Amino acid sequence: MKFLNYFSIIFVSILLFSVCKSGNEELASFTNGKIIRSELQNFYKLKNIEADPKTASIKNQISIIENLSLLKIIESQNEKEGLFKSKEFQSLFDLYKNFIVADLYRKSFFEKIKKSKDVELVVAQVIQVGLNSDSAETDPKVIKIWNDLTSLKEDQKIYDYIVANTEELGSKPIGGFLDPQCINCGQNPVIDILSEGIKNKDEKFHKFVSQKSVFIYRITEMKKIKPTAIKDYFIMKLKQYQKYALKFAENAKTDEEKSLANYYAEEDKKVEYKSSKYAEFITNKFLQVAWNEEVNRIQKDYNIQISPLFNQKQEEFKEANFSDDTVLLSSPKKKYTYGELKNHYDLIKNFKNNSKDKGDEFTQRINFFLNEYLMAAIIGETEQASKILDSDEFKMNSVYLKREISFSTFIRKIQNKDIEASEEEILQTYEAGKLYSYTMDDPKDSKKKITLPLGEVKEKIRSEIKSTKFKKLLEKDIENLKKSNNLKIYTEKLKEGSL
Repeated sequence: MKFLNYFSIIFVSILLFSVCKSGNEELASFTNGKIIRSELQNFYKLKNIEADPKTASIKNQISIIENLSLLKIIESQNEKEGLFKSKEFQSLFDLYKNFIVADLYRKSFFEKIKKSKDVELVVAQVIQVGLNSDSAETDPKVIKIWNDLTSLKEDQKIYDYIVANTEELGSKPIGGFLDPQCINCGQNPVIDILSEGIKNKDEKFHKFVSQKSVFIYRITEMKKIKPTAIKDYFIMKLKQYQKYALKFAENAKTDEEKSLANYYAEEDKKVEYKSSKYAEFITNKFLQVAWNEEVNRIQKDYNIQISPLFNQKQEEFKEANFSDDTVLLSSPKKKYTYGELKNHYDLIKNFKNNSKDKGDEFTQRINFFLNEYLMAAIIGETEQASKILDSDEFKMNSVYLKREISFSTFIRKIQNKDIEASEEEILQTYEAGKLYSYTMDDPKDSKKKITLPLGEVKEKIRSEIKSTKFKKLLEKDIENLKKSNNLKIYTEKLKEGSL
């Protein structure tokens, strides 16, 4: 049962109520509660899942409705036990509220940027020439190709020349054209190669010299478009390349040469799929650059100072340099110390049910600060953050945050039970799996396996047994919850592929 997967990031999403005539229809009932259709619809919106015959199968809908019901049941139990009045809950809730605010701020920012700012794309036609001497200026082959290309005036002749002479086989079937590249999406080695041509904004040939090759290129198109238009633009360009590749394949003299065209000669469905992936990749990079700029702007405008201890490389951080009073982050409003970070990290560790992250605890604390807390703290300084705290979106996310914390407490109660692996269980598991699970490749014969001694795998086996026992206990407790709360799901009201 993949209960945890459904709710691992549920509290950082936006909950929007669906306007639907059947939104109040009861899909499940249990002691002192129910699940209505709008809650199922909202779940799909929370996860950004498009309802279709696969994602909204009857089986999936039943599983989701069951999990939504269990969240409510566990929340009700914890309410009676006073969890939500505890200091630990309030501290964790207050900490995670900062993350919700930051995520809502970022989502709103992304929506605004998508409408107001353009993605800058460039298309270039390139020929790659191997460098056979110390200097491109004296290399006979480079000189010849440069002179040949710069003397050609017609696009078709340039195209044919590049097909015949380029050493870059991937672009050979399409006349040296590159897939559109993003200029304002952060670091991109291809943009570095094309930088002179982009700067000059002309269609003349330019030269970029690397250690082993020379790239002679011209900029054929520069375009500014909104992120929502990227996919259609790529479809148009890739279909153009598709035509080039098909023609190249027709004229190919060998099967090997013909196979070079396969990537760009694919059918339209694959062209659309690739275009969608390109659009997603470029949009994400574009938005990330814009977001980094926004965070830097806020940091400057609100005079937020980050400790100079973080100016060094992370692998050079030493715990000895961090006392409880060490200020990690400061603004005119407040200071955040390493002591506070330790307390917050312990809260998070317990919330994640004592999950063991890779690396030592000091490193994990610093990672948490840099990768999670820092951005939320910076966003929290803005006036917009206060407005978000009063918004309906935030209030609804808080409901799911409360249930997420509630569920983690339920999990922790099971983990705190006396779950052990006996020596007999360890030995039996080892004997059953020593021929295939607890082996290594024979260094003398890769086709053979060597059984690892019990001592080397004992703790791994112990962990596996305890994990299996925990899962069984979890399944048993969940089944007991369903029975004791008389959970009923009205499957006859569900429709395949539709919410």
